[in-house]
Amino acid sequence: MLIFLLQIISATYLSIISEDSKLASIQIIQPKSGNTKRLVYRLGTEDDQCIISVNGEPLFTYKINEHEFEILTGFSTSDGVKIIDPENKFYFRDLQQPMLFVLDDFEIPLDGWSDTRVSQCQTIQNYFLGGPCYFSNNTVSKTFVGLPTHEYITISFNFHFIDQWQGEIGQLKVDKLIVWQDTYNWCDKVMPWLCYKQGINSCGGEAPDQIGQAIRLTLYHINSFVNLEFSTTLGKKDACQASWGIDNVAIYVY
Repeated sequence: MLIFLLQIISATYLSIISEDSKLASIQIIQPKSGNTKRLVYRLGTEDDQCIISVNGEPLFTYKINEHEFEILTGFSTSDGVKIIDPENKFYFRDLQQPMLFVLDDFEIPLDGWSDTRVSQCQTIQNYFLGGPCYFSNNTVSKTFVGLPTHEYITISFNFHFIDQWQGEIGQLKVDKLIVWQDTYNWCDKVMPWLCYKQGINSCGGEAPDQIGQAIRLTLYHINSFVNLEFSTTLGKKDACQASWGIDNVAIYVY
């Protein structure tokens, strides 16, 4: 029989230690009731591993070293998750995964953007940077600093093409290099009234829009800072005739 010793370290800490210092656990027993069987849940340690089990079958095993947290089982027999804290690295199946460094959703006061005007479409309570009568042939940028050590970055964002675009280009530069471009044409029909009738007007004037185009890019990058610069080729077109905006700008590092 295992004997567990309870040792109160302070008013806020409780340790459960076995006599051989190899096995210690908390058990929660759900008695058999009706058609349900007796269940024994256990949270504890065994052979330098931490285990969460039901009726002796491990659901989740992991181990923690000084700076490393590694999930051994719990996803499938071949999966493995590892987090190395000082290096801000996260591994799944021995492949390093992106870690979110920053997310700008423009719902709070903006910091660091060259233009801070925000909009909402119709009655939706969701702010984004730019918008009708604000951004046309504008350039908006921000430099993000303090990135941890990394080799790659993943940048994701939503781009809004609003109102009467006629094949002009929206684009993103990263550290002054163009990494993304796309175009939008609000109407490609001979009779524009069909576009008004069949298109979806979500923002700005009456012309159909393309809202929320999702973009995700991965780039080689090792600097501790990165500059994002969004712009278009709308030229002298009035911002109340054709405009654009961005939302949910996120940077991941790994």
